[in-house]
Order: sequence, then C-alpha cells, then structure tokens
Amino acid sequence: MPKRKIQKRTPLPAIAIVGDGLCEQVYFQQLREVESIRHIQIKPELPNTSGKGGFRRVLAKAEELKKVGYNYVFCLMDLDVVFQNSHQDVYRKEKKRVQNLGVTVIECNPCFEVWFLLHFKRTNRSFDDCRQLERILRQETDLAEYAKERRYFERKNLYSTLRPRLHSEAIPNSEWLEKQHDESQGDHFLRCEVHKVIQALLPT
Repeated sequence: MPKRKIQKRTPLPAIAIVGDGLCEQVYFQQLREVESIRHIQIKPELPNTSGKGGFRRVLAKAEELKKVGYNYVFCLMDLDVVFQNSHQDVYRKEKKRVQNLGVTVIECNPCFEVWFLLHFKRTNRSFDDCRQLERILRQETDLAEYAKERRYFERKNLYSTLRPRLHSEAIPNSEWLEKQHDESQGDHFLRCEVHKVIQALLPT
C-alpha cells in the first residue's frame, strides 16, 4: 500500500508591531482578540514608558525583531516628541536606516489619537500637540470620556467601539489624509499611516 504524502503547511507570516505608547498597545491587543487573529503571529512590542530618545529605542527594537526573522515589522512613531525635542535630523537618518532593513515605519503626527479621530471626521486640521487632539476627541466625537490612561482602556474596548467605522470611515479617511500630506506646513501637519497596518492584518 503506497504511503500517504504528508502535505507540509506553509509557515504563516510573523508580524511584529513596535511602538512607544499605551493606547497603541491596547488597541492592537484588542484588535487581535476581537478579530480572532490566530493565523498570523502579532508581537506588540510596545513599551509603556517614553522619554528622551524614545524613538531611538523603538527603532532599535524594530531592527532587532526584523533581524531575528519577523516577515513584517511595523514601527509606530508619534512625531510630536520628535519635533518637540528638535530631533528631526537624527530621526530621519535612523528611519531611513531601518527602512533599508525592511522595517515599515508608520508615522502619526502629532500622535496615534489621529487614528481615532479619523473614525469620525475627514480632516487635515493641524494640532499644536496631542493634548489638544485628546480634547477634540472628547468634545467632537463619541469618545466623550477619552483619557490616555490605563484605567480608561481597561474598562472600554476601544477597538470594538470603533470597529463599525473602520472600513467605512477610518481607512478611507486615513488614505485621503495621506494624499493631503504636505511637509511645507511645518511640524503641525496632520499625519496618519495606521491604515497600512490594519490592511496587512485584515486583508479584504
């Protein structure tokens, strides 16, 4: 009797998401749970402490994960701290270096909360800082109690709340915003590339 051929399974791609903030960490953990993403490995390496040179630490971690064999590494960067500390030149140099290694750098300006806002509004309005953006989220969206605090994310599944608007509003608005991107606006131009990560995790 001929032996049955055992069909080898094709290894699934391993994806790492690297960043420097609590809201990013919790959002992608909630996404993974709600969408039951088991066929793709997601490794949120998202430290909860930031500070001077924080972007260097994040980029270095992304580089490390790419070198150990992750197929895709998305590095989430909030630009507000980069601009506040006048580290643009160093950041651009480091960004280019890790991109040459195959890391995909995902930029938000001023911060990740732009992604939340785009679930409700199509806008390219500029913001002075992330605190101003947080106030807009509380005043002009359904996230009236939004706070960049662990207790807020622990009691609210933000991904589930925003999910009905993901494909109809957030992704189209984020794609539209990228077409408006104009660095001549200075440090306050609104930026959000998060849709690129979502499209990789939830291909249509």
